[in-house]
Amino acid sequence: MPKLKRDDSEARATDFVESLDRGLRLLQTFGTTTGPMTLSDLAREGIANSGSFRFADHIYAGLASGRTPLGRFLDRRLLATPAACAFRRRYQRAQSAIRHALESTPLENGQRPPNR
Repeated sequence: MPKLKRDDSEARATDFVESLDRGLRLLQTFGTTTGPMTLSDLAREGIANSGSFRFADHIYAGLASGRTPLGRFLDRRLLATPAACAFRRRYQRAQSAIRHALESTPLENGQRPPNR
């Protein structure tokens, strides 16, 4: 990696701060409870109740919904993010592991063993 001159590093730091400031302004515009992101059902639920069962169920289902065509578009984009895909994949794998464990448990007298 080339060694940066002091002037270069100061310019890069200034550029970084300016881009961070622009990003925060965008977040304030588009990520608040009054911005366009609230047209997306996933974004609205995430802003209002992150971690709720509705938020998780929306990601698990993977079906875009929103108040308008723009909201559904934003929802589709959010559901396609790597984080949402990983969340959905983890759910599907857990579901598969539980199903496999239940199906591979031996039956006693035709009945499944009690839950432990």
